[in-house]
Amino acid sequence: MWKSYPNLCPAIIEGMEKTKDSLDEEIFARIKKKKMGNYVRNLNSPEFLSSIFISYFFYGINVFRYLDILEKTSFSNVLNRFDELIDPRFHSYSIIMPK
Repeated sequence: MWKSYPNLCPAIIEGMEKTKDSLDEEIFARIKKKKMGNYVRNLNSPEFLSSIFISYFFYGINVFRYLDILEKTSFSNVLNRFDELIDPRFHSYSIIMPK
């Protein structure tokens, strides 16, 4: 089974590149609008506000800037970030061999 390792790494990279090619700007825009709408709607919930405020506080994120950040996020930002994350120079692979 481990002998297929040389083929595994290129196959993973190829799969990630195909995923990038399948990203669609219209779908991105719809998801972004949905996220923004859900966020605004949830601001009416005290439970949501307290939960999200505490969660984001520990990440150093201001809850009230979330909507601004989301509005400024563009499809090109997503594509650029995707390129950074799938860069094969920064990947590592682990193979667990049976005893």
